[in-house]
Amino acid sequence: MHHIGMSYPDNSHAEKPSKPNDSRRKKPSRQELKEQKILENQERLTHSTETLETIKKDIQIPKRIKRLITEANSMLKDENNGSMSVRAANAISIMEELTYSRHVQSHIRTKIWDVVSSLEAIRE
Repeated sequence: MHHIGMSYPDNSHAEKPSKPNDSRRKKPSRQELKEQKILENQERLTHSTETLETIKKDIQIPKRIKRLITEANSMLKDENNGSMSVRAANAISIMEELTYSRHVQSHIRTKIWDVVSSLEAIRE
């Protein structure tokens, strides 16, 4: 049965079965995976510190909240406070306190959750 208005392709453009890739990708080494993970963690850390700086600049935020954000951000940046994952965990504990504060506006709380989520992904 032929439907009006439908066109049928000829077989000249038929899809050919794909050939297996002859140049097989080698599995990344442990060192390469470790380096990739470090780069991802650094990107998350940078994203988090930049977001916290943005939050801190908001003039509607109470001083106590700004102080806690500054403390969390300083903790993240100070490499003497331990490994990246330790610093992230410590900063998360400070920021979780902020998410329960009734003095934090909802849009700021959402940004803090974004930072917490990003930091939770940091593992070493």
